[in-house]
Amino acid sequence: MRLKGLISCTMLMLTMVGCNKNIYNSPTIQQLPKEVYLAKIAATANPYVLDIRTRMEYNRGHVEGAQSMSVIWNGFDEKIELLDTTRTVFVYCETAHRSPFATIKLKRVGFTRIYDLKGGYQTLR
Repeated sequence: MRLKGLISCTMLMLTMVGCNKNIYNSPTIQQLPKEVYLAKIAATANPYVLDIRTRMEYNRGHVEGAQSMSVIWNGFDEKIELLDTTRTVFVYCETAHRSPFATIKLKRVGFTRIYDLKGGYQTLR
């Protein structure tokens, strides 16, 4: 069951990202290089910082203050619907391949200030 959900989510993610190559050409969603991304987190009052990798990846290291909220977890959509959409949200995954999927979902639930780490967490090592 879990594998079936993972495969379905992956297929949907690939379709959505492929259809949304220009998601960063919007004032709502921006992809930022690591220096700008980290500085913007520090300068933002009360931001959400969402590590959308798996829990195992999160446990190996993460941005200080980040919440673990895997985009491939079945409850991701329900969890983001509970967040305050007036706040600024920063997302990242390992290589910036899953994060576009999450940014689209965040925009759909009403977030208007979404920042994605260009190149993913691997750029912070």
